Amino acid sequence: MKKIASILLSLVLLMSYVTSASAEEGAGSQQEVYNLLEEYGFEVIQGNTKIPITTSVTDIEELEDVLKEFKENIEIEKQTSKEILIPASSESTMKATYNDSHQNTWWCPGNAGWGGTAVTITCNVSYDYSYTFNSNDDPYFTSLSNIKSQLDGIHLYTWVQNNASYNFTKTNYNNDTAKIKVLGYYLLGIEWNGVPIGATMSDEWNCSLRLY
Repeated sequence: MKKIASILLSLVLLMSYVTSASAEEGAGSQQEVYNLLEEYGFEVIQGNTKIPITTSVTDIEELEDVLKEFKENIEIEKQTSKEILIPASSESTMKATYNDSHQNTWWCPGNAGWGGTAVTITCNVSYDYSYTFNSNDDPYFTSLSNIKSQLDGIHLYTWVQNNASYNFTKTNYNNDTAKIKVLGYYLLGIEWNGVPIGATMSDEWNCSLRLY
């Protein structure tokens, strides 16, 4: 009887050791994810259960491949011109103010294959503006408002806008160009072995509209 009790006790201790070792291994893997996210410029959010989970990851190498391509594409995206030329009204008059709206759209970073699926994403900045004409019959901006930004397409992260600003500059004549800046961050929600992990990366979107 004592022998059976001794065997049972040994089994309990063994199971306890395995459980403890597994927990330590899982914690280590989770910390590895944190370190990898921070290495590629993300800030880890801990203890927030409201973050939308967009993908489940179990392979650390797969995660690193996606983060690496995401970071590379951000650098490419920043070098891409986002200026739009738009014609002013053909019925120009200095006494009239014209109101219109526009949306600048360009390819967004992170067009990576996640799990073998191609992903196509666009960045979009929409706004309202007004313009009139000077004495030389050249159009120029008088106001710009209601700046909004969003992602379109299939994406594994979301974009959150914090604030936006603009200024009018001269390309060919005074105030013919509107330069728009949007500040915000990308939000990535990952489930790592059943544990939700959120991460953010701050970014700045810049685009412009020029009247002619």
